[in-house]
Amino acid sequence: MTVRPARTRSLHSLLHTFLVVVAVLPPAALVVFLVGSLLLSGGQASATMDVKWDVVVPYPLFTVPAVVLLVLAAVSVVLAILVVLTARRGDEVGLRGLFGPLIAATLSSVILSGVAPDGGTRRGDVIWGDQLMAAPLSAAAVVIVIVGAVWVGRRRWAADA
Repeated sequence: MTVRPARTRSLHSLLHTFLVVVAVLPPAALVVFLVGSLLLSGGQASATMDVKWDVVVPYPLFTVPAVVLLVLAAVSVVLAILVVLTARRGDEVGLRGLFGPLIAATLSSVILSGVAPDGGTRRGDVIWGDQLMAAPLSAAAVVIVIVGAVWVGRRRWAADA
């Protein structure tokens, strides 16, 4: 059996991995909040819901501070720019793979601002938390990656023609 040496990772590959990790953190926090609320807060996942069984930890289980989501969203924008700038021909498939995590991060900011608001303002019967401010930044990262995937794909088609 021959052992092949490991390939060194490119800068693009490392940046891509960091972007995936940063993008997955808000959805992971949302899943932990929802499952934890289901198990520990008597099934109460928002202030408007009723408790369905005995409460171990009162609602809200925890709140994700807006500053954490804002920092993650800003880092995702910077990483998205760097990932697109370091992409080569043929990397558009990897760029398209970033759509899901980045869209999930955007939606997680919106959902967390509604179910466990940190600060926020009242709009009608709902209090939207300050976490909502992270959604446009996360959406900007999505747009950057979409434009980058199209740009890299066009470079590939132009080179093949």
